[in-house]
Amino acid sequence: MPTDAADCDFPFKGTEATKMLKAGLERAANERGLSTRAAARELGYKATVVISHMATGRVPIPIDRAVEIAEVVGLDPRKFFMAVLEQRHPGSTEVLRLPSQIDSSSNPFTAELELLAGSALGHLPEEHKRVLREVVSDRSPARRWLSIAELPTILLLRQLRPEISAQGMPQDDLAGIEAFLEYAS
Repeated sequence: MPTDAADCDFPFKGTEATKMLKAGLERAANERGLSTRAAARELGYKATVVISHMATGRVPIPIDRAVEIAEVVGLDPRKFFMAVLEQRHPGSTEVLRLPSQIDSSSNPFTAELELLAGSALGHLPEEHKRVLREVVSDRSPARRWLSIAELPTILLLRQLRPEISAQGMPQDDLAGIEAFLEYAS
């Protein structure tokens, strides 16, 4: 709880949402020439002071306008919405976070994978999840993983012997391939 009069006037000053909005407004002004007045107008506020009060922590940021505000000032809408929700209801966002969201903010590798995937790892199609599980659970994944150069050979084998994906290559066929390759070299 605020203890002095200045803190009472700005009860949301230290929240992440307020810090994000203030930084977003400053960045939008510097990079795009978007003034606080122009941002307020774009958001449909008649008085600039409304946005100013949100950015200083005098008033809370409305949850229902968080995504729109983020888009106008150039913030990540998801992160800003979660920060606004936390501002209005402290502790509530932990219930909403998926493990991948928590990990990606603190784990650069998870963040990189999610960036490549274009979504949280938990939202990947089942085929992707299955392959990732196989790779991660195998202690020697390189022996199973194909390089781009090897792919045409395996695709040809799968075309000629569709059953190899599920049953593997029969021993006689393996021996025949080995004999041919030794003869050809």
